[in-house]
Order: sequence, then structure tokens, then C-alpha cells
Amino acid sequence: LAAAPSAPASPPPLDAAPPPAPAAGPIAIAAEGGRHYLQLGAFGSKENAEGFLARLKAQLDWLGEALHLFAADGLYRVHAGPYSSPLEAREAAERLARALGVKPFVLTR
Repeated sequence: LAAAPSAPASPPPLDAAPPPAPAAGPIAIAAEGGRHYLQLGAFGSKENAEGFLARLKAQLDWLGEALHLFAADGLYRVHAGPYSSPLEAREAAERLARALGVKPFVLTR
């Protein structure tokens, strides 16, 4: 069997943060190169993504510098991370689920 082609690398983030995780729904956990991220939203409009990011920073100050905005494939994604382990990412996802009322799911590449 032939190996599936690998996905192209994402462009650098808008805020020069670590590399982004792929998009896969409202909230996803993704591992990339041993680093783990939470995707909190994906938007077609940069202004909407920036507004959502600002609202998260105001409402969830415990995330602090972990929130980042990434642009790829015509979408603007709001991510939190990186987290050092899947367990740490899951714990943050559970806390976000309680705060935002959205059930996160795991995304693997």
C-alpha cells in the first residue's frame, strides 16, 4: 500500500506564536510535533476572529498568553496552547468546556 501524502504546512501565525493545529470543528485538541493545542474557533472573517479572541481574553484571563490567532486556508483560527502533554490539554479543554458550554473532542493527525 502506498503512503498517504502528508498535509501541507500551515503558514506562520499572525501573532508569531508556535505552529497551529489543524481545523476540525468548534473546539478540538490537536497534537503537532509533540505539542498540544486547543482550537477554540475558526472564522472566515479576520475581524470576527479578532473579536472572539478579545472576548476570550477578557472572559478567560486564566488562559493569558496561551491564546493565539492563526490564518490558514482562508480561515482565521483561535487556538490555545501549546500544552506539554495530552493530559494537560484535556484538562484545559474540560475547563474551557465548563466555561464556554462546548464539549471538546480530540483531533489527531
